[in-house]
Formats: sequence, C-alpha cells, structure tokens
Amino acid sequence: MLIVLWYIFLGSCVYLFQKETKCFSQWNTFTFFLIFLLLFHGIYVPFILNYYDFLSDSVLINFIAGLVFMYIFLLVGVWIINLIYKFNPSHIEEKVIILRKGFNPLFFWSVFLLVLGLLVYRFISAEKLLTLFDFIWRTKTAEEYRQTRILFSESITGERGGLFYFTNILSSVATPFFIYLFYFIKSKTKKPVYGVLFWGLLSLFLYQGLISGHKGTALFLLTGLFVCYSIKNKKSISFNIFNKKLVIFGTFLFLVVMPYLYMVQYPELNYDRAIYSTWSRMTIEPNRVLQLYYHIYPEKHPYLFGASSGWVAKSLGYEELPPCAYIPREFGAEGNWNVVFIGDAWADFGFAGIILSSLVVGMLLQWYNIWFIKSKKTALVLATYVALIVASYRLVSVGLGAGFLTFGVLSSFILYVTLSEMRWLKRR
Repeated sequence: MLIVLWYIFLGSCVYLFQKETKCFSQWNTFTFFLIFLLLFHGIYVPFILNYYDFLSDSVLINFIAGLVFMYIFLLVGVWIINLIYKFNPSHIEEKVIILRKGFNPLFFWSVFLLVLGLLVYRFISAEKLLTLFDFIWRTKTAEEYRQTRILFSESITGERGGLFYFTNILSSVATPFFIYLFYFIKSKTKKPVYGVLFWGLLSLFLYQGLISGHKGTALFLLTGLFVCYSIKNKKSISFNIFNKKLVIFGTFLFLVVMPYLYMVQYPELNYDRAIYSTWSRMTIEPNRVLQLYYHIYPEKHPYLFGASSGWVAKSLGYEELPPCAYIPREFGAEGNWNVVFIGDAWADFGFAGIILSSLVVGMLLQWYNIWFIKSKKTALVLATYVALIVASYRLVSVGLGAGFLTFGVLSSFILYVTLSEMRWLKRR
C-alpha cells in the first residue's frame, strides 16, 4: 500500500511540475533537475528502505518525510514565483531567434582571456595525469586511476591558494559557458574566429576531463551541447521527451559512454557489471548514502547549523569534516559521499533546513525561467540559459553551496551579468 501511495505522490508531482513549469515539454531549469531527481530519489526509493539493517524506523521515516517535503516545497517555491510575476506557463513563447551576440566586448574578451589563461595554468600545475593511451587501452588499475584523480584534485585544490580555487570554479563553470556561447555565435556570424574558439576550447576541456579522470564534467558538457543543438536547429525551446534524437542520445550515454568510462576506471569490470554499476550509481547509491545522513545527524552527531558549508565553517572556526567527508570516515571508508542538496540541509537544520532550501531552489530555478522568457534572445542569454539548465542538475548530487558557486547554479548567472551589455552603463 505504501508503495502505491509513493508512486501516486510522484505521479502527482510530475503532473504539477509539468503544469507549472512545462519542464517535460520545454527546455528549462527543471528539465534535467527533475528527471534525475526522480531517477536518483524517486522511482527506486521503495526498494532501498531495507538496504541497511541497523537503521531505526525513525531514520527511515525521516528519510521518506524529507523527500516528501523536498518535492512539495520545490513546488511551493515555483508557485510563489509564478504568483509574484503573475506568470502563466501556458503562454510561454517557444520560438527562439538569435538576435545578436549580446555581450560587452571589453568585459567579454578580458574575462575570456583570463579563463583561458587559468585553464592552461591548471594543466601546467596539475600532477600525474592519465594519457590517452591509458584511457583507450585501459592500462591503469582501479587504484592507479583513483590515485590519479586524487593527485589531480589535490594539485588544484583551494588549500593551495585562492587562485587555485578560482581556477577550479572557472574550469567547471566558465569554460562550458564560453563553449555554449561560441556555439551560438558561430551559428549567427560567418566570422571563422568563433568556430576556431569553439572547437579549440571544446577539445581542451574534453581532453582535460579524460586525462584527469574527472569524467563528469565532460558528460555534462556534451549534454549541454545537445541542448544547444536542439534549440538552434528547431529555433525553439520546445521538445518531446520521447523525441527520437533525445532517446538515442540518452540511450547512447547510458549503454555506451557511461559503461565504458566505468570499465576504464575499474578494468576488472565486464560490460554487464559496468551497466549494473551505472544503474546502481543512479538509483541505489544516492538513496543509500542519503539515509546515512539521517542516521548520523542528529543521532550520532549534533546538527551543524550551517557548518556543512566550507565558507560558513571557516567563518565560525569550525574545523571538523563536512558531512560528505565525515560520514564515510564513520564507516571506515575514504572519499566524499555527496548527496542531493537536502542532505546538507538536514545535517544543518533538520526539517527546517529541508523546507527552506527546497523553497530557495524552487524559487530560484523558476525565476531563471521567467527571466529567460522575458529576455531578448541574444547568444549570451541563450548560452547562460543552457549553462543554468545543465548546472541545475548538479543540485541532485551536491549541497547548495557547491551547487550555487562551484557548479554554476548561481555563478553562471553572475558571469552573465558581468559579460552583458550593461545598458545602465551606456546610459550613464
């Protein structure tokens, strides 16, 4: 009976999100976010409740209640923004025609050269990278692959200085942003320089993702380029979730790209186990780890009251590990166990944190959609919107602080404001 109620609840959420945002028929900030939220913390939830035999009933109740509150208050956030702006989703203009570049040349080229310089600097500073030979022929053991990822991360970590932290953010946020922008500009203008910049930056970014072992950034970039291609070719933000090209693209990623990347990372895997690992990573693991957040906080460790964020922790003088690192140490493991944004919210403030963070996410993502609809469709606006569509997905697997700054949910829009034409400046 509970399983039936859960799927009725999910079905109602899908219907209401589609009604209020059109996310399953038009590209917007809820499209990937909700698809993966339902995949990570939706369809498989009833089958993961008995994964750990040491979890108390109260932990499982809090786990389910937290997910229910998340979906509900995401919707409430959307409703609030729709009411404030008197926005009717059924009146969305789907047509998209690229009007012009839309950026301030002085700011644009200055920031782009800075991004390019820092990206190259990251290559120079990084230690022990893979080679394409290692990647193609799977010559590294799982431990060697893991050490490569760790050494690369440590060589560019923010602990080595603010420049490295800034470089890390620019690499994951600004580089895809510029790639999307060059894609739209080169389709609008005949100047070959933008095509050269697009292919050059794309190759450099994908190459970095492969040889560093951080394959996720490359997958997100390819997903964003698919959205760019869809918008440019159809001259519209509309899409059919069962569209042939979309289904082929998604199937190719799931059945070919992701299993192969797992087989590179773990050479002992055969194809069947790689497929299972892919499925497990998207269904079992997210729920398994999220349950541990409810188990640890506040039963084993008091609430953090904001210290789950590195910036807040430093300002408070809090020196313990953040939840994503603290929890695996409690179970004798290494690495970081990141979860959906409500994980850190629960560790900080319990249900109050889940409700508040869900409201903030729902309101912000819907505000972005209204901003795009009301904006003139320049190449810069389109690139920003695609960057936000892709970045929003990251909230399914990281906290608000990391999602907003490191992965672009907020920093992508800050970059847009920095590069835009700034008409207020011209008027002045």
